[in-house]
Amino acid sequence: MSGETPNAAPPDQLDHALAGRALLRLGAAADLDLPVVPGAALYCATSGSTGGAPRIVALSATILRHAVATTHERLGGACAWLLSLPADHIAGFMVQARARADRQPLVLSSPGRFSAETFVSDVDRLRAATAARRYGSLVPTQLRRVLDDDDATAAAATLDAILVGGAATPPQLLARARAAGVAVVTTYGMTETAGGCVYDGVPLHGTRVELVDETGRPAPVGRIHLLGEQVALGYVTQQGLEPFFGVVVTNDRGRWVDGEGLLEVLGRLDDVLLSGGVNVDPHAVERVALEVAGVAEAVVVGVPDPEWGQAVCLALTTADGHDPAVVVDDVQAAVRTRLGAASAPKRVLVRADSLPLRGPGKIDRRAIAEAFAAGAGRAAPPRED
Repeated sequence: MSGETPNAAPPDQLDHALAGRALLRLGAAADLDLPVVPGAALYCATSGSTGGAPRIVALSATILRHAVATTHERLGGACAWLLSLPADHIAGFMVQARARADRQPLVLSSPGRFSAETFVSDVDRLRAATAARRYGSLVPTQLRRVLDDDDATAAAATLDAILVGGAATPPQLLARARAAGVAVVTTYGMTETAGGCVYDGVPLHGTRVELVDETGRPAPVGRIHLLGEQVALGYVTQQGLEPFFGVVVTNDRGRWVDGEGLLEVLGRLDDVLLSGGVNVDPHAVERVALEVAGVAEAVVVGVPDPEWGQAVCLALTTADGHDPAVVVDDVQAAVRTRLGAASAPKRVLVRADSLPLRGPGKIDRRAIAEAFAAGAGRAAPPRED
């Protein structure tokens, strides 16, 4: 992801797609010679952020309109939107669809790379466009840049809601935003569900979440299944439609938060590493790392290793004013203490700016794993204290 926002779809094309009168093809879907699926209004590619090539998802006008209506129902009504996300991915498309479906103003972000300065200007233009409610949508990396700047934080606090999705949002980042008066709403969903369908852990109207174990039985912790009216028609291939039949079987693990009935997404099932004969949850390591002072971003990947089978490798960025060497040492100690020696990263890569991104703003785990495989990072043996 370059940080730039492609031009929004022309209003007439959006109108025709939302009315079911035309098929709109976004991004990679526009370059493929695919058959037309009856009832489809949108072809949109998945981000392909974790493995394999992106797949093309078919969504109907009914699904898109339902997604628009349930978002506005949850947020408190239709309003103007600021588009700060790539318009050719599902999250950016749905920002456009929400504004267009209700004939509300849509403000496009400034050309070029997203920054705190351009965000302030964008919010000013949104405020000039309407005195009514105003919403925005950001990925965690963008939110972090906003919160690192006082003027951008003040601008964000003037919005009635900011959806944050595209990747897991660290609790510390959400706490910072809410403490600053920014009305952040976490979202969970995917292209296969027309974007976010679970807000702040609660499914939107018409969406149901089920957690199942390895045998397919309901479980308090397990694979996430998403069912209901926001589920896409299916994947489009050269042979036609591979239908979902109303359920998306994700590769994500989740759990119900005790006593609250809220969904907590724990990470992908296929991300678990086997290092030295011990299962290591990379997302647990990331959560511990993000609690260490000075860590701005953190991602853990496994890299083939002749000694460990898979070496636990950590890529991170540090906040201004913190010595990277000290931060790495503190992370090692924290992970070793809380999760055990097997989870302590064997190699660490410190980036000065931000971690590589792809698609709508997800951290590019494949690029990071390839960098480690090519020899990036330095050995970081666990501290013996």
